Amino acid sequence: DDDEIAMILEEMVDRYGPLPDEVSVLADLMGLKSLARRLRAQSLELTRSRLSLALAPDTPLDPARVMSLVRTAGSLYRLTPDMRLTRAFSAAEQKAPAVAARRCLLELVACAA
Repeated sequence: DDDEIAMILEEMVDRYGPLPDEVSVLADLMGLKSLARRLRAQSLELTRSRLSLALAPDTPLDPARVMSLVRTAGSLYRLTPDMRLTRAFSAAEQKAPAVAARRCLLELVACAA
């Protein structure tokens, strides 16, 4: 989880000094994976323009809440024909897709039953 990731990063800084940017990116991705696991996502795909999740049949997400997210006018959430939940990123979000993905995953975790 986020606390464990922060502890590991802190320990690495103590031992090795300032970390390369790649380590920060890896830590961000591990945080996203941790959130995705809470949703029982079978896969997570993150690109500059969108987040896509393939959810397990036993996901804790409430189907009614997910449909509400998808059906809301102007929503950036979509369900694909293969039942992937996707969230497109706005132009501003595309500048920091990992941050946008984290916000989306936290929103979805809050929708979990």
